[in-house]
Amino acid sequence: MWGRGTPAVHGRVSFVLTFLGDALKGAIVIFIGEYFNLSPELLLGGLGFAILGHVKPFTLKFKGGMGISTFIGGMLAFEPLTAFVIIFGFLLLYPFFKSFTFAGLGSFVLIPLSFHFFGIQPLVILITCVLVISILFIHREDIFARLDKRVKN
Repeated sequence: MWGRGTPAVHGRVSFVLTFLGDALKGAIVIFIGEYFNLSPELLLGGLGFAILGHVKPFTLKFKGGMGISTFIGGMLAFEPLTAFVIIFGFLLLYPFFKSFTFAGLGSFVLIPLSFHFFGIQPLVILITCVLVISILFIHREDIFARLDKRVKN
């Protein structure tokens, strides 16, 4: 409800505040884990649970958001260079896909690959792959709907 449709319904300020609040959820999980010196694997596991809680909150009858903002906030807190990967990936992919959704989700696929070049441990890369695949799975209906629309046009 408060994701991409927010600007049209509630305005851009609401969208930005919602994005920042959701991103902060992911970042706080990482920051608290770092405060307690948890391993990178546990930090990302915690982020996975934060995303799950965002997507399926029991207080809202398991109907939540799509997890993008929480994922971005957590990944930026975990590895700030991820911002450049997401921006570069988006700018690289958008001219080909001409879709904010495909370019944005596609840029997330580059995160585990970039972690390899950053010298991050293989298990952390694997967990990051699981998080990215989870985000793609959460968005599967939107992906298929957009693909179907492209095929018909």
